[in-house]
Amino acid sequence: HTQQPGLADVICTSLTKLVSGRGDAIAGSCVVSPHTTAGRWMQSDLQQAQNCHDITVSGLFCADALAVLRNSVDFPERNAKINQTCEIMADWLEDH
Repeated sequence: HTQQPGLADVICTSLTKLVSGRGDAIAGSCVVSPHTTAGRWMQSDLQQAQNCHDITVSGLFCADALAVLRNSVDFPERNAKINQTCEIMADWLEDH
């Protein structure tokens, strides 16, 4: 949705739940659209924060990154189940 103008300024995802699948890391991602004014502003702000040497602002704690990497081994299987469950929920909501 960030590749098409006007659909979203930013999409934020919890990597803690989705990719890691466990509660032993804190991580997230933001995909920012270059197609909107707000998206370009956020992209600039995030790039400035990334260049900062303050770990609380600039990035992911090393132990969290390693935990997400280790836990993501079974991501394809978990993601398939998530997609299947979402389709079931969407069908149910459409019928109600």
